[in-house]
Amino acid sequence: MKYFEILPKTNIDFVGSRKMFFWISGLIMLACLCSVIFKGLNYGIDFTGGTMVQVQFKDNMNIDQVRTALTQQGLKADIQTFVGTNSFALKVKGSQENVNEVSASIQEGLGKTGVEFTIEQIDFVGPTIGSHLAKSAIKAFVIAMFAMVVYIAFRFQNIIWGAMAVAALFHDVFLTIGLFSFFQLEVDLVIVAAFMTIAGFSINDTIVIFDRVRENAKLHPKWDIRELLNVSVNETLSRTVITSITVI
Repeated sequence: MKYFEILPKTNIDFVGSRKMFFWISGLIMLACLCSVIFKGLNYGIDFTGGTMVQVQFKDNMNIDQVRTALTQQGLKADIQTFVGTNSFALKVKGSQENVNEVSASIQEGLGKTGVEFTIEQIDFVGPTIGSHLAKSAIKAFVIAMFAMVVYIAFRFQNIIWGAMAVAALFHDVFLTIGLFSFFQLEVDLVIVAAFMTIAGFSINDTIVIFDRVRENAKLHPKWDIRELLNVSVNETLSRTVITSITVI
C-alpha cells in the first residue's frame, strides 16, 4: 500500500547516527527514572481520594466561573455538573483529615463570586483506583507485554523482533511518565488512558516499520543491514509523521 506522502522522499542515515541518539535517549531515560524514584508522580483524586463538596447556586453559574473561583483560591478541583440544575459536585484531592479545611476554602472561594449558594453535601470520597486495582493493572500490563513479545516473535519468526518492539513501547510510555513526574503534572484516569493510547500507537508504528524491513529484505536480499534499516525507516517516515500529527 502506498501512503500519501506529506514529506518529500528522505535519505536520512538513521543507523549512522544511532550512537548519538542512544546516548541522548539513555540520558533522558535515566533522568526520567531518577525523577520517578525521587519525586514520584502527582496522583489525582482518582488515586488519592479527597473532599467532595456539592453546592447549589441560586442564580445561573457555568463550570468556567466555578473553576476560576476555585483556581483563584489556589484549589484544583474535578468539577461535575448536574443537568437542568445549578448544582455542582466539586472534588479536591487530599486526606480525610483536612476535609473541613478544604471545604472551608471552597466556600470562601465561591463566596467571592457574589452569587448566593447553599452547601448540599460535604464528604470524603475514597480513591477510584485502590491499591489492589493498581497492582492488578500492573500485573495485566506485564502479562500483555509478554504476550506481545510472543506474538511479534511468532509473526516475524524471531524473538528479537518482539523484544525490540516492547523495548520501543516501554521507552515511549516511560518517557512520558517521566515528564509527568519531572513537571509534577497530575495523573488521573484520563492521563492513564493517554498513556495507553501512546502505547497503542507506538507498537503499531513499530510493527509497520518491521513489516517494511521484512518486505525490503525479501526484495533486496543483497542489501546489508544498515541499508535495509535506513531505507525502511525513510520509506515509512511520512506515514509516521502523518499519524503523529493526527494524534496531536
